[in-house]
Amino acid sequence: MVRPSPSRIVFDRVGTTPNASKRVRGIIEYVAPVSTKTSTDRKGLTASFASSIRTYVRPTAPWFRCPCKWPFVLNVLGDASRTDAAYRRHPMPGPKVMRVALKIAYDGRAFHGFARQPDMRTVEGEALFALQKSGIVDSIESANVRGASRTDAGVSAVGNVLAFDTDASLDAVASRFNDAAKEVWAWAVAELPPAFDPRKARVRWYRYLITGAHDLAALAEAAKPYPGTHDFAAFASPDAERTRRHVDSLELAAVPDGIVIDVRAPSFLRGMVRRIVSALLAVENGDARSEDVRDALRTGKGRDLGQAAAEPLVLMDVDIGIPFRFAVDRAARERIFTRQEDAAAAARFWREVGDRVRMPAAKSSERTLSPLSIGTSY
Repeated sequence: MVRPSPSRIVFDRVGTTPNASKRVRGIIEYVAPVSTKTSTDRKGLTASFASSIRTYVRPTAPWFRCPCKWPFVLNVLGDASRTDAAYRRHPMPGPKVMRVALKIAYDGRAFHGFARQPDMRTVEGEALFALQKSGIVDSIESANVRGASRTDAGVSAVGNVLAFDTDASLDAVASRFNDAAKEVWAWAVAELPPAFDPRKARVRWYRYLITGAHDLAALAEAAKPYPGTHDFAAFASPDAERTRRHVDSLELAAVPDGIVIDVRAPSFLRGMVRRIVSALLAVENGDARSEDVRDALRTGKGRDLGQAAAEPLVLMDVDIGIPFRFAVDRAARERIFTRQEDAAAAARFWREVGDRVRMPAAKSSERTLSPLSIGTSY
């Protein structure tokens, strides 16, 4: 009896990681001439090629799973000389590996910065754990994982970028990452050119929120010297190198919670934004002059005006010159909205507490609160 030789056979390629196994479907096409030998002829493939098929691939059709069918499988693929020649000309294709980027958000208060540190929870450490646990990458070393901005401890992000190599489906990367990660959320995805490094970004945008009573006009006047190319050595850590940087813009705006300071630049020195904010407040309070700031930017030398707290600073976005597309599934969206509602409830609670303790000090000991005055009106 003559068996027909299929031209297309679908396999599941199985790869194993320490935490999970991954299955990627590939299509193997054989273009060798069809063999017309009988089913008893076992010259379909060489022993080594047959062994590699048994080791690395598993057929998807149910009847293919039975070991007793393998002699037939080896026969229908053709005789040894023809198939080996075709295999050398057209090797079995593996899964497509591509460079992928995720836009990620995280609350910096839950981490000791972005970069990995021994025995400390960091954003990068959590992201690497999620990539491997979900099976998005087989190994961290081969995935070439890179982050666009290494935020300091306490600094949050809405649009940091994480890039890596993977053969996973682009449509499923974000949801699989969110299922495995804790306190780090992926909300957009993009395919990148091979070996693309997100640290070579066009623009990084940081936002700092200052609360309390401030003079917006005085702060805006103090912000004028910063845009442009300057030596920011006086606004960086003492061990900083290559301190000449270009700031695209520095803008201030009043918001219900206070004043936001938006700073955009291709790159920043460590602690640079927080030192700029501290210098703005020093000029507003009269502890420094605008002329002192201009001299420091021109010469790279100036007195230390301090560094603002990290928690109000947020990395809003990183522009790498490649468009992203929204990629959040329903489950992740619901978890994010739940966190948002919890944060709003906590903020309302602390506003109520603040209203109670903001009474004038002279009258605080004389004031008597009735049960009704303690209640909250909604």
